[in-house]
Amino acid sequence: MSKKILLGLIFASFVAGGAFALPLNFGVNNISNLPLSFGAGVFFTEDRGGGVTFLDVGLQYRYSTPYSASGGFVFMDVFFAQLSIGVWSGSGTWPLEERVYGVTFRNGDASLFGFDVSLFGKLPFTIIPAVVEVFPLLGLSYRAVLAAREIFEERMFWNGHYGGRPDARNLSALWFRFGGGMDISVGQRWFLRVTGTYGFRLLNRYERVITYVADASVQRGHGADLSIALGFRTFSTFNSLIRTGD
Repeated sequence: MSKKILLGLIFASFVAGGAFALPLNFGVNNISNLPLSFGAGVFFTEDRGGGVTFLDVGLQYRYSTPYSASGGFVFMDVFFAQLSIGVWSGSGTWPLEERVYGVTFRNGDASLFGFDVSLFGKLPFTIIPAVVEVFPLLGLSYRAVLAAREIFEERMFWNGHYGGRPDARNLSALWFRFGGGMDISVGQRWFLRVTGTYGFRLLNRYERVITYVADASVQRGHGADLSIALGFRTFSTFNSLIRTGD
């Protein structure tokens, strides 16, 4: 299922870029001047929720899986659509708590590594002509967790092979994100892009399975994402591109 979602995102990005990313007056003769932007940068992200609440021997327990992460990414922008791919690493404290008496049985130190594939739609608005543009963002992001480790009492929990901890791949999930961004030109073609989004994710496989087998409830995953990147346009400015379609 995760591979199908990932391939679907990549396919949808090309469909969106080809079908919707051009101005209405961008003629057939201008296809060679396709308004592409490319760039690379760093991003910071988090999952502030995650985990399950379940009953065991008449007591209620909560196992939480929050983390924060940072990494690098590259992006391609086709006017009204942006596709990005990034790699990240992060860490968090994953507590197991008994809810009735407020006892925390343990706090496991977790580390994770993975990659994100994101597709956003955007609508640019010029604030200062040829200098500053702002745009709302709405889209999807698939977060694939490739490796995860939890350390507790000098024992390592590698990919779920000890003590029933979740396999790293079972922590992957699809996110829905919204937010905005700003482009600041630093030349005719170079620009600085800053974006911020907030998102909510679907249940990952670990949460779905344990909810089914243990009649557990889930803490929904959610969190912010902040990025800054340096980009390069294949055209000089938004306004000059519009004129080429006349």
